[in-house]
Amino acid sequence: MRLDELTDVRYAVQEQCAIVTMDRPDRMNAFRGRTVDELISAFKHAWADPPATPRPTAAAGGSAQPPPPPPAPARPAAPPAAACHQHPRASDPCSGAVDM
Repeated sequence: MRLDELTDVRYAVQEQCAIVTMDRPDRMNAFRGRTVDELISAFKHAWADPPATPRPTAAAGGSAQPPPPPPAPARPAAPPAAACHQHPRASDPCSGAVDM
């Protein structure tokens, strides 16, 4: 794909640095098949252009968001009744887990 055919991505070289920008702000810079093809073409062009060094991509319109953080680890299960601390005045072994 030629650089003049790009519609979802912009390619520029500034100070020997290739700038690849996703340019679909009307779609919150969502990827589609064409976007992926254009990104591949832009990076191939940058790699083939000796003075241009490819750098991380940017997104037009500030809409691209990083992935959400991973979910918090699950809390451990409650210990079995036999593992509960028994209060000296408690008749039930697990009632010692609550201060009386």
